[in-house]
Order: sequence, then structure tokens, then C-alpha cells
Amino acid sequence: MLWHSPPVLLSSSHLLPLLAVAGRKEDEVNQGAILRAFLPWGFFYFRGEDKMKQSHQAAGWKITTIANLSAEKTKRPYDEVSRGILKQSAILATVLMFAMTVTCPVYAETDVGQSPVNENQLGQKSKQELLDIMQRIIKLHPEIGKELSEQQKNPPAVVPEKPAEQQTDPPAVVPEKTVEATTAEQLPEQKTEGLPAWIPKVLGLQFNGIYQNVPGFHSPYEGDHSFRTDGGEGHNITHIYGVYLGSQLAPSLQAYLDIEMAKGSGVSKGQGLGGYPDGDVIRVGSVDLGTGPYIARAYLRYFYALASETEDAERGQDQLPGKEPVSRIEVKAGKLSAADDFDLNRYANNTRTQFLNYSFINNTAWDYAADTRGYSYGFSASLVKPKWRLAFGVYMEPTFANGATFDRQIEKAQGSNLELTLKPNDAGTVIRLLTYLNRGRLGNYDEALAIGTETSSIPDVRADEKPGRTKYGYGLNFEQPIADNGETGIFGRLGWNDGHNETFSYTEVDREVSAGVQISGIHWNRVDDHLGIAYAFDGLSSDHKNYLAAGGLGMLIGDGKLSYGLEQILETYYRVQIGKYVQVSPDFQFIQNPGYNRDRGPAAVYSMRLRLSY
Repeated sequence: MLWHSPPVLLSSSHLLPLLAVAGRKEDEVNQGAILRAFLPWGFFYFRGEDKMKQSHQAAGWKITTIANLSAEKTKRPYDEVSRGILKQSAILATVLMFAMTVTCPVYAETDVGQSPVNENQLGQKSKQELLDIMQRIIKLHPEIGKELSEQQKNPPAVVPEKPAEQQTDPPAVVPEKTVEATTAEQLPEQKTEGLPAWIPKVLGLQFNGIYQNVPGFHSPYEGDHSFRTDGGEGHNITHIYGVYLGSQLAPSLQAYLDIEMAKGSGVSKGQGLGGYPDGDVIRVGSVDLGTGPYIARAYLRYFYALASETEDAERGQDQLPGKEPVSRIEVKAGKLSAADDFDLNRYANNTRTQFLNYSFINNTAWDYAADTRGYSYGFSASLVKPKWRLAFGVYMEPTFANGATFDRQIEKAQGSNLELTLKPNDAGTVIRLLTYLNRGRLGNYDEALAIGTETSSIPDVRADEKPGRTKYGYGLNFEQPIADNGETGIFGRLGWNDGHNETFSYTEVDREVSAGVQISGIHWNRVDDHLGIAYAFDGLSSDHKNYLAAGGLGMLIGDGKLSYGLEQILETYYRVQIGKYVQVSPDFQFIQNPGYNRDRGPAAVYSMRLRLSY
């Protein structure tokens, strides 16, 4: 209670004004308080306002009447204002009195609390005074009598009384308007309505900056596509800015738009390694992409429920929050990345929050169709079940390796992907089986090598590009949570492609084995921090390594000659969470046999990543 009135206030000569009740919470107002609040209006009218003010001020109460406030506000004569107020107060008081006498027990306040009393305890005198007052008001104002009869036909609603064992305060008679205002169904206009669902919502904003430095390493010779540090190429800063929007067009139809801007060419200008150390690098390729904003993704997502059971979808940079069916058919179409839906992994899939190296972002032997920036036009269709998922996707290929324009002859240039995801147990195990087939204007390593031998020239696979050639491959991907609600776990990938035709989009790797672990910082009282450690082996097909050994240049690598060895990569990072929106991640990579060449290296890469995200 905000205050407790002394017992003497039960007397009709010491009644509190209406504002004393108005200052209480609704659930603290009882019938006794309502009686004492409304009775003064009758006494103000018949005994005189000044006398009543003096009585209450002498008791230490500050009196502010509604009549005075109204008169000051409207500047009307006091008599006119008071007559209107008295009229309405009399009506309301009578209605309340009627409700109290036919519905609930009456409560009186004491210094030690509240307890139910009968009507006799209020005093027959007080009750009679009220009736006399009301009769005099009706006699002076006949129109009130008519309104009272109408009001009494609809008595006010009463708040249901709690069971005795749960009751902490006496039940209050609540005016009917108050009950209506708290019922959303009765007054829908009082709901706080948001914007229409179709209006685009900002799902994320981010800045990702990566500084890398590569000290000099053993390098007896170099080619045009060697990994190198001379001429200032041993250190670089890359930074990417992104705005991510989503719109709920219909209950099962969503639209997404991502706008990004990338700057920085990376160490060694993005070349020289199969497992390149910075996944944020936008390779320049054969065209000048510029450094301004570009549309990264613009696509529609539709799903059709196959069962009524739903799951919560949390807000993400390309995910609207809400409920989604756990069993569904899902379709995406537009400009997007094949890596958005295939070869996913909880612990090694995001260069902006996890590992930096290509070998731990995706399966490096999966040469998925994409332009220089990593995006394409296409569609994917998935059948999603609680324990498994089958996905199929087709995407456009560029017109040439690492190109920025797409081949419009889709029947001859496309990347097709099929993946089965299995969740075989309740321990969080996830296994993904991937196969893909690319068609396009691909060059063939054997043919390029044969032409070079025949013409006594350095083989050039790009000069041998012909439409309709293919590249196919397979991938295995697993993740296994171990502890800490899944924040500590292990992962691994196996990858293989035929390696006969040139690498066209991702990176120059034909064989891959990688594995690693993520450890939650909860073990050293840093719940949101993560430590990651991983190791990868990248290799080439025999056709591919013979071509490079003859001095040929690939899309990303070429030292002029080759003493072949597996490219081996160790990476470790520690991600520090600072507040809600900032992450800082020191990172170290050790690369044995850079560019598959045992004559060069090893190379060390020191990195620092800063991410600001919303």
C-alpha cells in the first residue's frame, strides 16, 4: 500500500478526497477507500468547500480538488464546473455503492493491515448520510435521477476474489473502463502495433578488419603466382563493411538483401597458396572490381511446412527471427553463395568469427561455382527433417576462371551440388556428405601440357579453355560437440576432386584433410571467448602438379617449377569478446611447403582481427 489511513477517517466528517484513491495502484483500492473518496464531494457541495479543506489540512493532508484543477484549466466559473463534476461524481458514487452492496464484503483499513468487516462496522450513520446526500443531489438536479437509473442497469465489473490462501490484499471494485483497458481482446486499438512484417528489417551490421604480417622466409626462386613478401607484399590490411536486411513478405516467404564493401588485397595480393590465410580477401582476378559497395546477396526464401511442430529461428545476418517448421521443404533463389547452404560446419565455417584460412572455412577441394567475390546466381531446394536434410542446388559459373561475369549458357555452364546431412544421435553429431559436378569453359591440364611440349613453350591452361568440360568431386564434413553446451567440440573435413580440369572458382586444391577443435572460454571464466586449433593437408592431382612442375600458372599458384609436397597448415586463434558488439582475435598460422613446393618456406603468418557487429 502507498499509505494507510488512520481509523478516525472512517467517520464521515474526516473523509479523504478522490485524489487519495487516484494515487493508489488499482489493486490497492478497496471499497472503504472508494467510499471515503467519493463522500467528500457531497459534503463539499452541501457543507462548503472551505470548511472541508480546513478540516483535512488540519489533519496534515494536502487537498487538491478536481473542481479547482478543472476551473483553472478551462477558466469557467467555479459553480458551473462544480455542478458538472458533482453530477458525474454522484452518478459514479451511486453505481459504486450499488456494486458494493450486492457483490463483495467491505474492507476497512487499520494501522496493522486490512481485514474484512461487515456493514455495521462502517456505521449506519455514515451510510445514511450518503443516502441523504444522494437524495438531495437528485432533488436539486432531476436529470441525474434519469442517468442514475440507466447507470444502475449496468453495474460495474468486479475483480474475482483470490482463494484465501493466495490472498494478500483485499479484492477491489474496479471501474468497468479499467477492466476493459486491461483486456486486449476488448480494446484491440490499445495494442502496440509494430511495422508491417514486409517492411525490411536490419538483421545485422558489421565491420571486419584483418591485419596480417608475413616475415621473410626461405625462397630460392619465385614465379608470377608465388607466395611472396618482397615489395611490401608481406603485410596488408583487409576490411569489409556489411549491411544485412530481411523482409517477411508472407508467412512462408522471406526476402534478403546484403550490401557489402571490401577493401584491401591481402598479403601477396591473394596469391601463392592453396590454403590462403585470409578468407576475407576479394581476389582481383582478371578484372578490376573496384572498392565501392556492391550487392552480395539478393534472394527469396520460401518454405512449406510438412508438419505442425516448429522450432525457434534466432535472428542472424541472413535469418529473420521467428517460428519455423522442423519438417519442411525449403527453396532459395536469387543472388547468393553456394556456401550459404552446403558444407556448413558449426566450428569452422566463418572467416569473420572463427578460423581465417581457406582450408578451415570450406572444403578446399570443393570448387563451388562463384564469381571473384564468392557469389553467384542460382537456386537451392531442400527437404528438411529433424534427423536429416537433403539439399540440391544449381548455380551459374563465370565465363572464365576467377571471373566476375557469368556465362549465360546455363545448360553448358553450371555448378550442381547435392548434399545429405545426417544427425544420427542425440549427442549433437552432424555428418554431411557432399557431391558436386561443374560444367563450364574449363581448361584441361593434360592438353595444356601436351600443347606446351609440342610447341616448346610454357603450358597455359587458360589458352585451352573449352565449353562443356566438367569437374566433379566429393566431400565429407563432420562436427561433434563435446562439452559446454556444444561450445566445445571437434570437426573435420575430407575432400577430393578429379583434378583433370582447371580450378575455376574457389582455390587450387584437389585433395584435402583437415581437423580441429574449438574450446569454450568458460573454463577460464571467459564464457563468450573461444580458442581454436586446426591442422590441414592440401594436395594436388597428378595432372595438376605435372602442369605446375612444367612452369604453368594456375588460377592462384605457380612458382615456375615445383618440388611437390603437401601444403600443410597449422592455425590457432583466440577470439576475445568485448561487450556485446566487439570481438578481437589474435591469430597465428604456420604454412609448410607453401604452394606445394618443398623448395620454399616454411612461412609464418601473424594476424589480428577486429570485428564490430550488430
